[in-house]
Amino acid sequence: MKIRSITQKFKPRHWAIKGQNCLATELDKIASVWKDYCGNLYADPNATVGDLGDYEEEPDILLEEIQVAIDKLREGKAAGFDRISAEVLQALDIRGQKILHTLCQKIWKTGLWPEDWSTSIVFPLHKKGTITVCDITV
Repeated sequence: MKIRSITQKFKPRHWAIKGQNCLATELDKIASVWKDYCGNLYADPNATVGDLGDYEEEPDILLEEIQVAIDKLREGKAAGFDRISAEVLQALDIRGQKILHTLCQKIWKTGLWPEDWSTSIVFPLHKKGTITVCDITV
């Protein structure tokens, strides 16, 4: 394997991607194309902002729901933006789960999400088709 890695010929990497209206070749513009693509991918075209009218308030979050959610977390996954892994959450005792429950309940009642919770890190992994097109249908 070492001999193979030494004797392989140099293959230059191609840093370019086609966006909706452009061909991006600089890394910051490539990141911007992916950001726009992912934003459009999850945008709801039928969403409206306005008066909600009469609505029934959702019930409180139960401690059992927090415990079930923690139990369902898959181990061995990378930690998120907050650097808290599934293993750390699963190691919480009942006191830690109650603190997490109180935090989630406060967020649920106020509707104010921590900025870290609304941040995603996406790593596009090429699987098939051309790597220069930012589209899942290609």
